[in-house]
Amino acid sequence: MAFISSYALTLEDVKKGLSLNQINQDSLEYRLKVTVTAPMIGSQSTDYHYVAKGKSKIYFEMRSSLVNQRMILSGEKMKTTDLVTMKENISPYKGEIEKLTSSQNVTNPFNNGTWKTPERVEGSIYRIEGDSSTVYYDASQKRMKKMEEKINESSSLVTFEYDDATNQINRVFVSLMIGSQEIKIDMMFSVFRSSKNFPDRYFNF
Repeated sequence: MAFISSYALTLEDVKKGLSLNQINQDSLEYRLKVTVTAPMIGSQSTDYHYVAKGKSKIYFEMRSSLVNQRMILSGEKMKTTDLVTMKENISPYKGEIEKLTSSQNVTNPFNNGTWKTPERVEGSIYRIEGDSSTVYYDASQKRMKKMEEKINESSSLVTFEYDDATNQINRVFVSLMIGSQEIKIDMMFSVFRSSKNFPDRYFNF
């Protein structure tokens, strides 16, 4: 596919376009089902529920055949609950939730790393190269269409689907190639909205 050089669209235009329908990470609620399919393992699914009400109030649940746990951050303390035994533990917070959810933040990669000026591919589709990733962006819909990444012998292709009514992301599909082995990750969002209506009582402990 031939690229058509164009400087009509800047990286700042792309960031602003994505931010128009973006919910601030500090006031976001989502429910997510992640299904991982890998050779020799088959498929495994995990359900997540994430709610942020500011940086110091986060509610996070994950449920699978292996792990059933709830973590609630309130201030500088975190309450962890085993959802099978309902045993609770309160401890100082050390960033555990951010580590578990970092891979689920797929809304705007342009806030990190170095990115080149967008190049128009055709119509309203632009190609934007980064340090190790390439993003394809639809300027008319103000959405990311796909993202490619290659690191050493590994490569990945991420495709995005959206709810046309809300213009919010509702599915992310990842194909990860490690050598000759493919791992597929299917991320389905059943909820992706502002957390303003989530009850504050959950953060009292």
